[in-house]
Amino acid sequence: MTKKIKCGVIGAGWWATFAHIPALLGHPNAELVAIQKRNRRDAQKVADDFGIPIACTSASELLSINGLQAVVISSTPNLHYAHALEALALGKHVLIEKPMTLTTAEAVELVEMARRHGSQFLISCPWHYT
Repeated sequence: MTKKIKCGVIGAGWWATFAHIPALLGHPNAELVAIQKRNRRDAQKVADDFGIPIACTSASELLSINGLQAVVISSTPNLHYAHALEALALGKHVLIEKPMTLTTAEAVELVEMARRHGSQFLISCPWHYT
């Protein structure tokens, strides 16, 4: 039996609830353990609606969950860089929504950090697969 990868979603808004969360919940090798939204009540509602055990209000809170291995970053584009930088610095695998970052320099830095930590780092364009 394959051990499941513990995952979280940073930015559990419309697109995450439409595409990412259902995909993770339906994948046999993924265990979605936490989601993040800035508002506590909204975060808890998403967690309750999908049966996700932990609702967080910050990326840092989610990233500090023991055993978390991978995250989907589906926050607003202006936060992609900061959220990915924090996740990659902790050695997490990252699937990031488009646009990856707002500058080329930020994108290069994230790719270099992923390489240094041996993390998988992918840009999501899943519309064709939903």
